[in-house]
Amino acid sequence: MEVYYEDTKFQQKVESDRERRREWGDAGAKKIATRLRDLRQTAETLEDMRHLPGHCHELTGDWSGHLSLRLDGGYRLIIRPREWAMNDSGGLNWSAVTAVVIVTIEDYH
Repeated sequence: MEVYYEDTKFQQKVESDRERRREWGDAGAKKIATRLRDLRQTAETLEDMRHLPGHCHELTGDWSGHLSLRLDGGYRLIIRPREWAMNDSGGLNWSAVTAVVIVTIEDYH
């Protein structure tokens, strides 16, 4: 799957192992690296992420249109499809999404 970032400064922080460890600790940095690897190398579509660790799921409310992946503790990697593909019932067609945008890492709990 193709991975893009909404913000270049955030991209630099997430892509740097040193910056990840400084911001989210060793455990958080490892989880972030794992989720990025899953998105880039393991998953061909967003549907593949449903079957990998991380509990990929759609969000509601203020985060409607975004998805969440579990990291360490209450932290979540927030992503959105680069292009929204609708299924027959008007929801997200997970199998048609081949590119995502990483938005942020939040502790929204």
